[in-house]
Amino acid sequence: MKHAALIAGFAALSLGFMTVSATAHERGPGKMGGGPRIDFSAADADSDGLLTQEELSAYGAARFAGADSDGSGTLSVQEMEAQIEKGIKERAMEMAGKRAEKGAAHMIARRDANGDGELSLDEVGPKGGEAHIFNRLDRDGDGAISAEEFAKMEGRRGGAGKWCGMQPSE
Repeated sequence: MKHAALIAGFAALSLGFMTVSATAHERGPGKMGGGPRIDFSAADADSDGLLTQEELSAYGAARFAGADSDGSGTLSVQEMEAQIEKGIKERAMEMAGKRAEKGAAHMIARRDANGDGELSLDEVGPKGGEAHIFNRLDRDGDGAISAEEFAKMEGRRGGAGKWCGMQPSE
């Protein structure tokens, strides 16, 4: 039984290595990607702040079982691909969250006119106000934005929002 748990643990860790290898490959040669992604708090079953061999083996076995979608006790190529893809998506979501946090902090730093750490509608609005945007979209100056005018601006690189100054360009 202990032998089976060790094999399952090694298989789960191998899946982790494959996930890390795939994400490191996306970053390019020479970039540090770290080891397998192990959730320490999930692996630390008794929450004592220490990982024992038994906890690590149980964690690996659970990850293996989670990857074994058909319950066969073995991993097919499709199951391994699905696990690797899941790891890549999780890492991408983590990175996207960090970029969003950094972008939000940057926007507040640039536009928070009253220094309260939050943005009001006036502070978040585009530079030059709504009239400026409207006039840029209303190319024929008839006082209305036609679907054609809007589509023409959407077709430009970055869409109408970027063209009108609604997105930060700095």
